[in-house]
Amino acid sequence: MIKRIFKSYKLLLGGLVLLLITFLAYGKILGMYFYLEDYLVLYSIQNPDSPEAGYGSGVFGRPFGWAVTPFIPFYHLFGLEPQGYYLIEVLLYFAASISVYFFAKTFTGNKKAAFGSALIFASGYVGSGSLYRMAVGWQNLLAAIFISLSAALYFKYVKTPKLKYYVLAFAVYLVTCEFSFYRAHGIVLLILGIELLFNFNRVKSIARMTPFALAYYYFYVYSLPNIDQVSKTASFVRIVFQERNYHYLLTPLKTLQNLFIPDRFSFPLFVFAVVLTGVLLWKRSKVLLYCLIFAVANFLVYFYYSPNGPQETTHRYLTVSFVGIASFLGIFLNAVFKNKGRYFLACLLIVAFYITLARQEQAEILQNRSIPNREFWRDFRKNIGNIPPKSVIYIDTKNDGLSKPVRDTSLSAGSMSATASFAMFYRLKWEDIYLAENFPEVLSLVKSKKVEKDNIFTFYYSRDGGLVNTTQISKKTISQGGELAVADINNINIPFTSPVLFNFDSVVQIDYSGFGKAPTDADFSIYLDYLSSKKDYYKNVSVSASSEVKYAEVKNISDDVVETSWRADDLKWAASHHEELVVNLGRERKVGKVKITPANSTRTPTDHAIECSSDLKVWSSLKTPGDQTCAFVKIIITTTASGGPPQISEIEVVESPFANLDISKAEEVEKNPFNFVSLQSNYLTTLKNYFAKYGVQGTICVHTDKYNSQSPLCEKHSFRLGNTQDYILINQGGTILKKVEIRVPEPVKVNFGNIRANYLTYDELEKMNYIFP
Repeated sequence: MIKRIFKSYKLLLGGLVLLLITFLAYGKILGMYFYLEDYLVLYSIQNPDSPEAGYGSGVFGRPFGWAVTPFIPFYHLFGLEPQGYYLIEVLLYFAASISVYFFAKTFTGNKKAAFGSALIFASGYVGSGSLYRMAVGWQNLLAAIFISLSAALYFKYVKTPKLKYYVLAFAVYLVTCEFSFYRAHGIVLLILGIELLFNFNRVKSIARMTPFALAYYYFYVYSLPNIDQVSKTASFVRIVFQERNYHYLLTPLKTLQNLFIPDRFSFPLFVFAVVLTGVLLWKRSKVLLYCLIFAVANFLVYFYYSPNGPQETTHRYLTVSFVGIASFLGIFLNAVFKNKGRYFLACLLIVAFYITLARQEQAEILQNRSIPNREFWRDFRKNIGNIPPKSVIYIDTKNDGLSKPVRDTSLSAGSMSATASFAMFYRLKWEDIYLAENFPEVLSLVKSKKVEKDNIFTFYYSRDGGLVNTTQISKKTISQGGELAVADINNINIPFTSPVLFNFDSVVQIDYSGFGKAPTDADFSIYLDYLSSKKDYYKNVSVSASSEVKYAEVKNISDDVVETSWRADDLKWAASHHEELVVNLGRERKVGKVKITPANSTRTPTDHAIECSSDLKVWSSLKTPGDQTCAFVKIIITTTASGGPPQISEIEVVESPFANLDISKAEEVEKNPFNFVSLQSNYLTTLKNYFAKYGVQGTICVHTDKYNSQSPLCEKHSFRLGNTQDYILINQGGTILKKVEIRVPEPVKVNFGNIRANYLTYDELEKMNYIFP
């Protein structure tokens, strides 16, 4: 009875098994949320006439517009609930598994090998990154289906040379190039591979290939006049050959290894190459070789554009290549295991292995991305029912290494502004609203009249506490201000969502009685002279750059804060590999050296020239600093460690007398000079004079719920000796201001009195130049 049912419904049962394996592999994605391009696709459907819709070309058309088109009917069915879209994606993966069956069966004529190949593909994991964002998943899976059909149909024509098969293969080839443009760039190599391996004839092969080659030229060269293929080739030659990175030529082999062996497992590349070569020589199968060609052809262009990095196993670019690898494994195992039971046992071991890895990966994504993202948007939409045009949204985050990544992944909309995600949910245009990165930017948008004062929305997000709406208190404090009752700066605990100004009387004293044991440095005074020179430098310096990016502006390069940095614009750097920084010293100085503090090791300048000028007109090379007097210093950067745009934290032009000084020791002196001078030292008077002029260097640390208690926000502060009036401007950050901690060297005593604390209004902040233009 069972055997009869099995024979009668073999095709149906086989399909159900494939469907079961597919859901076992990817069923967890039904709980995933929108991510990156998903927002863009849905925004494009809502705004089909927007220039940015469809990744820039509308919801119909190339190169990316067709990626939006399939979603249109389903949008009217599922709306803004992602589960339905991910269900369709799982079904598309099932359809891709069937196309693998058709591909393998066409090339081998063996149903067992074809079904084994389809089972392996259905188990997923390789190229699984595609399925974790529906916009990419639908596109890549449709490409896998179309490309598999193109190759299978052309092979069918080769084996049965009838015109109808040739026309059908060419028609599917054209459809693939049109509808899966950005994932079908290797398709012409698949047709060429079939001709060379299975049907080569010098004249006839050229004749058969000509329509396919011309079509490929039309789609990938002629119709893309803005893409400079010559410059891309020149870039590849420069990176690999001129810069002698010959090991990059192994990148395709490493990517191929990652397709066979998940990259989470270490395996020698040489051993993999030997084993793979041995398999090909052992079986001498053209079909197996073609499966490898299929896999490589579909990631080779990525190597051409980025030769230095192999694709990891789960990379979305490898989804199509997995068709070739799954077929290779299924066909190879069929050649090894003639017994059907042993064959399917071997296949199922691979299936179980891939399913286990895939489900582990999905569980991590659900826990760390999808569930937090869903909760984030649920809370946001619950708090804000409507966002009017000309609004600004600011979402502060806890500084715990977890909260900001969740916020960013919740908002990011791929190649579009993050405001597109808000616009999608609230049916706006992305340019109608602004997303601020910090509180000064919120107020600067008001100042520039890009947003209305009443249209400010502020929030605080933490991974453990969720989203807190701080809009009302923020609006109230910046419009009305208000005094705060603070008796003890070590125990404040007040609501805090906008800047607060602390005015206080301070009494700063130094107890010299404990001196006498500290060693005296023979050159102590020169460190104080350098510190004086450094303070004068930062007081007068200004820097300009040929480019900068938002939140990494050039002003950060001269603020004496290593946590901030300047970065060059990516596009301008890619076009020229030339960046100029001009340092205005404020007066003429004899330059000893130029100290560059990198912000990122991969973006550190590795080749740069330094020039000197007194008038910005005549420049001379500063190859040997020390003898030239300059009012302006120019740094010309042409190369960085990774080849990307340079990023620098600080630039300090050190005066000539301090060119050979140990700067790190000078910084230690600045932190605690008492460690370097004794009571009997002749330099004690020099130190006292330094304190009288510049004050004692200390640190003010602000404790809020934004920061860990062990890592508060700290800034340098000079405490004047004696009885003085002082102030601290505490920038927004968090929702509760817990305490303010004063850190000074041990002999220094700072006492506070008459503390006055106020929320600052918009007008007060503007007068203090808190609001940047």
